[in-house]
Amino acid sequence: MIKNIIAYSLIVWAFAAISSPNPANARAAILQEDLPDTEVTQILTTGHSVYVEPFDLCNGIVHIIGQQLMAIPQAGETLAYVEFEYTTGRKTGDFLGTCVDEFNNTYYIYEINSCPCPPRE
Repeated sequence: MIKNIIAYSLIVWAFAAISSPNPANARAAILQEDLPDTEVTQILTTGHSVYVEPFDLCNGIVHIIGQQLMAIPQAGETLAYVEFEYTTGRKTGDFLGTCVDEFNNTYYIYEINSCPCPPRE
C-alpha cells in the first residue's frame, strides 16, 4: 500500500513538473501603453516580483502566475505579467502577437529566452 502511494505521488509530481511553464516556453504579457513599439530585443529581468492570484489572460493565451519587474532599453521599467518567475539577468524577447483582455486592455505577448548577448563592457 505504501509503495502504491509513493509511486502515485511520484507520478503526480512528474506530471506537474512536465506541464509547468519553464523558461524555454514561458511568456510575458506587457501592456501596450508601457512600450513604444513591439521591437523589444533585450530585456533585463530583475528579482523583484509581485504575487497575483493565478489567472488566464486573453482567453487562456497566457497563464499568469505573477508580475515581474523588467527593464527594457526602449521603454524603461515595467511590471510584466509572467507565466514563470525569471532569474535576474539579460534575456531576449520574441514578439508573438497582441491580445485584448475583457477590459479592453491591449497586451504585447513575448516569449522570454536566455540571452546569447555579448558581455557588457
